[in-house]
Amino acid sequence: MGIGLALVAGIGLAAGPAFPASAAQEAIKIGQSSVYSGPASAFSTIPRLQAAYVRMLNQQGGIGGKAIEFISLDDAFTPAKAVENTRKLVEGDGVLFMFSYFGSSQGLATRKYLNSKGIPQLFVSSGAAAFGDYKEFPWTIGWPPTIVSEGRAVGTYIAENLKGQKIGILSENAEYGRDYIRGLKQSLGPAAADIVREMTYEVGDPTIDSQIISLKAADVSVLVDISTPKYAAQAIRKLDSLGWKPAHFIYSASASIGATITPVGADKAVGVMSATFFKDPNDPQWAGDPALKAWTHFMETYFPEGDRREIYNVISYLQGETLKKVLEQCDGDFSRANIMKQATNLDFQPGMLLPGIRIKTAPDDYYPIEQLQMTRFDGTRFVPFGGLISGK
Repeated sequence: MGIGLALVAGIGLAAGPAFPASAAQEAIKIGQSSVYSGPASAFSTIPRLQAAYVRMLNQQGGIGGKAIEFISLDDAFTPAKAVENTRKLVEGDGVLFMFSYFGSSQGLATRKYLNSKGIPQLFVSSGAAAFGDYKEFPWTIGWPPTIVSEGRAVGTYIAENLKGQKIGILSENAEYGRDYIRGLKQSLGPAAADIVREMTYEVGDPTIDSQIISLKAADVSVLVDISTPKYAAQAIRKLDSLGWKPAHFIYSASASIGATITPVGADKAVGVMSATFFKDPNDPQWAGDPALKAWTHFMETYFPEGDRREIYNVISYLQGETLKKVLEQCDGDFSRANIMKQATNLDFQPGMLLPGIRIKTAPDDYYPIEQLQMTRFDGTRFVPFGGLISGK
């Protein structure tokens, strides 16, 4: 499945201008290992949209007259397969760099290998703070706000607006959960003493009902829920069945109407809060926004099978814009060193980011997005409220 998609995104079948016969040899060859099948296949919209974005760039003439060959392989969300794919793409296909691994484990499993060979590992789709370690791994850079940053943003909001209330935490027993909690406690400061109970669950647990019951029993009035969509939906459903209405914060990766809200019922999720950094296409306040119009045109023209309600189709589009910016800044020098140099010297605002949020990197700052805004679900959409909060 991944190979077929790569061919569509590559030179041979790209719509638009006819590149010269030598295009395959001169192409900007980009590799990707991402998720198309397996337990996280719902996220396959991310690499599919990115392939569509490359097709659009090729139709528009490529970058500097050069075609882009995008080879995206399925790793089924498994680190071992990501390693296998990466070696094939580097040693067999000769890609210039790797783009947008999905998942912390996949990015971490391949990081040492890519850095040992001086191959850029650009814009890993993971909020793990580890992907900003420019000293130890100078060829690897993340893209979204780190999970530590998100925890700090939520902690700042709680400390300023819900002071003195009992706080409970539910998280997956995984690195991302620990990162979030670390940032949360940093920003809570003295208010961290208000945390009265911390509960975890394991991937594969059938439910988190017992954890929710335990948190309610602790008289928690602020619930920070750092769980993936399946378990976030379960938490919302259980809170509703218990008639329990704490201030409920969910992990941004779960603030998806398609993946979390619809399965449980929008009426049960009213009031749920999260943090975000991009424009929600479901929000009518952006109806006349030029950036949303451009995104909608892209979806209609190049990715009509994509769900326009799905936030991951905005996130992956923004990553595509970031990739385009890097390649344009290369100004024809597509050496690996210059690609990495440009990726770590960005300062621009793609239209689908919230106003005031920019993508900024530097040789000593590998965290492209470091501001977030709180949002609250109103029964139809997540509505931004308050000002921007720095995750630094």
